[in-house]
Amino acid sequence: EMLEPELGAPAARGPALSRASRKRRRRSRCGDFSAALISVFVFRNFHACRPPSWALTGPPHESMAAQSPALLMAPALSPKTFHRRKLPAPAIEFSSKEGQRLFAQALATGTMGGFFRLIEQFHTQDEPAFCGLGTLTMVLNALNVDPGKTWKGPWRWFHEEMLDCCEPIDQIKQTGIIWPKWLCLARCNGAYVDARRADEPDGTLEHFRRLVKQATTQDIGCAAEETAGSLKVLVCSYSRKQFLQTGDGHYSPIGGYHSEKDLVLILDVARFKHPPHWVPLEEMYKSMQRQDPDTKRSRGFAVLSSSQIDSTWLSLIAKCGLAADIAHGESATIAEVQSAFVRTVGCACCAGGGAAAACEALRAAVEFCSSPEMPVTVVAHDACRRERTKGCCGGEAESKRRELEGDELEREERETQARLDVFNGLREVADSLDRCLAHENGGAVGTRDCCFCLGKAPLRTPSAAGAQIGAEEMTAQERKVAQVLAVPMCMWEDALAHTESWPHIEGLLKKENLPAGMQREVEALRAQFSDLLTRGNRQGGCRC
Repeated sequence: EMLEPELGAPAARGPALSRASRKRRRRSRCGDFSAALISVFVFRNFHACRPPSWALTGPPHESMAAQSPALLMAPALSPKTFHRRKLPAPAIEFSSKEGQRLFAQALATGTMGGFFRLIEQFHTQDEPAFCGLGTLTMVLNALNVDPGKTWKGPWRWFHEEMLDCCEPIDQIKQTGIIWPKWLCLARCNGAYVDARRADEPDGTLEHFRRLVKQATTQDIGCAAEETAGSLKVLVCSYSRKQFLQTGDGHYSPIGGYHSEKDLVLILDVARFKHPPHWVPLEEMYKSMQRQDPDTKRSRGFAVLSSSQIDSTWLSLIAKCGLAADIAHGESATIAEVQSAFVRTVGCACCAGGGAAAACEALRAAVEFCSSPEMPVTVVAHDACRRERTKGCCGGEAESKRRELEGDELEREERETQARLDVFNGLREVADSLDRCLAHENGGAVGTRDCCFCLGKAPLRTPSAAGAQIGAEEMTAQERKVAQVLAVPMCMWEDALAHTESWPHIEGLLKKENLPAGMQREVEALRAQFSDLLTRGNRQGGCRC
């Protein structure tokens, strides 16, 4: 074989060759060079079509790059990308041998109640900041809550992008969602919520342990087998820092409990980062005690169950200009709002008693709720608007498509009517309040005796345009009624319990004495009031 001479070395000279021999040698060299070019071309194209063996498992090790100059020329992956994270102690990976033993023992002792319903719906969050939405999606589907609107095709099913009634989805993608807004989302979408923060008087370690035991000792089968009661799911908002994990605020449901070792099973919805894992219950509680930098409050835990009632139409939101304050924990607590409410409403009826003073107290409450001192207001959700079904999976026949369209139209009509029923319920409550106070005051309903003056207004009916969804909006007077009803009873009691007006007000505003269709709405509004404003100061708290 011909070998290339070393660079700079003189070429070896052999004996003189004939002219024919020199021509044959030149042709041989050209052939060898052409063959070499063809080999290089084939090699490069073969490897361009066939990825290297490490392409499916990750980038090559640094030592491989050092050994092969060709690898140094390949584009390197960004050092900021990750494939999962190592799960540090004290967490125990669910699928590890120890994790499996813990699961078998907990299952044998009956403390894995609800696990199978949750694992059926185990969901990985779709966005890095969607842990709250991913958790709520999994829990609502496990509770078998009907969202009342389609996900895709003809299917009604919860998906993260559908949870947008309390905070814009684009905003959650950027910053996540704080605890009060998450509770608002859960209630708006048909869940009954019992929530606590770790820094509240009823948010102690023992209370948390009691709720863990209640949620994990349920004898619950599938949704069709629920008889004695519905599934209850415990969700925690906690800080990963307590477990030496990267990141901070996170949401996940509790899937089980090991009573002997006092461990809880976290069904981590960020499965791209960590798998489900067991952690000590006390450490879990400490992780919820850590302060959320956005709200300047501790995190918390909540028990969710199916309300067995359609989702509510009314919700509380921060007034314009105050939303950012609430998001950063700068809003007034209930204790502060309660103090202002007591001062305003209590002073309004100091001059007298009876129904006349009660009417003045109601007027003062209406003015207070419309003033800047009340940081939240009531809004009505639009009924669900969905695209008409244009077809469904599997090539359904035209008759089936028309049937689905008819079902959707019927559902939209029902939703429109349900929404209007709420508005009419507000009018009924307003009329009842005005008439009762005027009657006890010894006269007919007059302009001076009216707090709301909605009694003579006609009942709301679907618009003539064919029951257009969202065409009917809440009026200013209806909103005033809703805002007064949203004030928790403890605030009314503190303002008026020492006055003669209290018996008149108490009977009119108690949830049990309201029209049946309004009781669920008022219960949800008063619960959201506590969520959005937080439960009071740390020097004793508020009874709300």
